[in-house]
Amino acid sequence: MAIMRAVPIGVDDFQEIRDEDGYYVDKTPLIDEILNRRLTKVHLITRPRRFGKSTNLNMLDSYLNQRYKGNTWFDDLKITELRPDDPEKNAYPVIFLNMKDVYTSSYDVFVTSVGSRISKLYGEFPEIREHLEADDPMRIRYDNILYRRADVVDLKDSLGVLSDMLETIHGRKVVILIDEYDHPLNSSYGKPFQHDIVEFIRDFLSNVLKSRKSLKFGVVTGVMQIAKESIFSGLNNLKVDNILSTSMDEMFGFTSSEVERMCSDFGHPEKFAEAREWYDGYRFGDADIYNPWSILNYVDSGFNPKPYWAGTSGNGIISDLLAIPRTPTRT
Repeated sequence: MAIMRAVPIGVDDFQEIRDEDGYYVDKTPLIDEILNRRLTKVHLITRPRRFGKSTNLNMLDSYLNQRYKGNTWFDDLKITELRPDDPEKNAYPVIFLNMKDVYTSSYDVFVTSVGSRISKLYGEFPEIREHLEADDPMRIRYDNILYRRADVVDLKDSLGVLSDMLETIHGRKVVILIDEYDHPLNSSYGKPFQHDIVEFIRDFLSNVLKSRKSLKFGVVTGVMQIAKESIFSGLNNLKVDNILSTSMDEMFGFTSSEVERMCSDFGHPEKFAEAREWYDGYRFGDADIYNPWSILNYVDSGFNPKPYWAGTSGNGIISDLLAIPRTPTRT
């Protein structure tokens, strides 16, 4: 019998999918994989767009963030079998920053956009203002960021400062989740101020991820693996997981068995062969992987095969890298 769950098209919020009883392909073993790497301070995970990075990072936030204690989002999912009565579930202060919507039409616009996002992020932790006296230097620094009075130097250290404040107040080290860290780098590629943005992002990330005593661990996701010398210099405990890695190869995108089950769940097991013909085009580590965006749209459209992924993102950097200069025509 076919299931009646809604297909989450364009919804990358794990909590919303679970609250609305949407169809969810269980990727919760990723939580166990990351928590078992006790001595890894920073995970850099790179995958193409539309392969579930944001949903997985939101899932990590939902599982680890102390503000969601007592939730039922993970009931009947694999993580409850892997980690029953887990003391780390909803046990940490979590800083979750998505850099997808940071604007980069100029360096000044970029800095303003970052300041706006960090101000909003600070506003998610009102307990800091409640805990500190008005004349406390930490409270003054917090207010400067919150009310957008901070200069560039303070913005570069804003995540690190927030992490320190949260550890002081809650008495626990902090988990840092940063989604699409490379979006500003991608969108500013080839522009005159690109170097300034690279320098800002390098300082911004290093200040919170490099030797910060308040850091429990960090997970950073993006499309590109920027050279360590450019962005992650000095991070000696950085674990990179890219499309060639095997440890998380089935955690981003759908596997063949997951697609086959989805076709069956929606009443058309015979459509798996067609889905494989159209969408089995990726190899991550040792796993054959299907693009989730394509599969979800394929199922939601009544199993109508189309190139759904085409045109969903820009490829400016790739175009520039592959550009071949024309040979002048002799006359």
